[in-house]
Amino acid sequence: MPHREEGQSLATIFGAHGFDDEVKLLSRALFRHDRDEWDLVLSEGYQARPHVGAAALLNAEGGDFWESLQQIIRGAATQNVRIFLAGSVFGGTGAAGFPTLARKIRKFAETNNVAKGVMISGVLMTPYFRFDAPKHDADTALRSEELMYQAQIALDYYDDLFKREAVFDTLYLVGWNRLFHLPYYSRGKQAQHNPPLMPELYAALAAAEMFGGKHVSRAKAASIFAIAGEKDDEIGWSDLPSTISGPGDRNVYQSLARWMRFNFAWRYIYRPELDAEARRLFGIGHSRWFRSHCSGIDFKSAEIADDLKRLDAWTDRSLLWAASLANWSGRQSMNEFRLWDDFYAEHDGELPSDPPKFCSDTRDFDGKLEQLIHLSKAEESPEIGMPLFQRVARVAPHMNSKGLGRLIHAIFEEAGVKLHESEGTL
Repeated sequence: MPHREEGQSLATIFGAHGFDDEVKLLSRALFRHDRDEWDLVLSEGYQARPHVGAAALLNAEGGDFWESLQQIIRGAATQNVRIFLAGSVFGGTGAAGFPTLARKIRKFAETNNVAKGVMISGVLMTPYFRFDAPKHDADTALRSEELMYQAQIALDYYDDLFKREAVFDTLYLVGWNRLFHLPYYSRGKQAQHNPPLMPELYAALAAAEMFGGKHVSRAKAASIFAIAGEKDDEIGWSDLPSTISGPGDRNVYQSLARWMRFNFAWRYIYRPELDAEARRLFGIGHSRWFRSHCSGIDFKSAEIADDLKRLDAWTDRSLLWAASLANWSGRQSMNEFRLWDDFYAEHDGELPSDPPKFCSDTRDFDGKLEQLIHLSKAEESPEIGMPLFQRVARVAPHMNSKGLGRLIHAIFEEAGVKLHESEGTL
């Protein structure tokens, strides 16, 4: 959470120009002047200096973020409130905000007598990627080779902190035993645009587990969770949690497979056909799926056009995110990525900040839906049955869905992958 205002530094926000000699000496003891920590431009991030970020964050009171967060915490007087924080032990912004924000939340909840209703969880990222050295020797940001040393110091601090304070109710630690290489260097801010990597998917699943599980009363010590991969050079479904807590304990393989297949089916199967079906005059020749799930929808209305635009953007972002994850966690890192295939995307960029693009040649894509997801186990095969078009056409519209939601619900439900009953779930 970089400082909001451009050009700000510790010197400007604390008014260093007015320091007397004694305070100046104290500032030199706390912050390294040989690395310009006192004059570091905070809007570019905290440059792997969490102590700089902690000082800036503790000074940052008020603002829309803090006010909205405090309002949410006060709501714990009548209902349970869950807060999930994410940070790293090797950066500056995440490392500073993670413990500082958690302690401020805890203190505010206790001051307002709602601590029992507030559950604070978090994911702490240990080093999982490395980057190129800066081109200019004068650059004062952290070097890649310093990551492990920085992480060890931070973990020692967290170990001591958690022994003294019950800051978190649950805590997830995520890392990677062979660092992903990102072949570029950025000081931070908007220029630092890393691609998605597998450890971040673990972090997202941790958040889903926390928000979908039971509310945990504050304990004396946080529950700490860990998970390990099966092979060093392969990423498969067995490396992910089998289920995450929630209504019915959602199966991770089936949930992600359904999500991917829906996105692909919408972009390459239903969206092109939807335009063609909507243009047919007087409903003559409409397909069965269109008659069943799209009757009565005015596709010329601005509302439907806006809904389609937003859904198109969401599915496109989802597919490109999945393709980037497969590329940088798989091929670019010499790993075999066996979650899903990204044959629909092109990776022309050389830098991690270069996003993938959709393939221009989409011939036969409507028949490649069954090739999208890798099987969860070698001996398992999905129950595909009849083609998706036929399954969507035969299913009855959902009673609680309206308008375009009837078609979206039908596609999403029927796009799921079902395992043979004899095999069970993961």
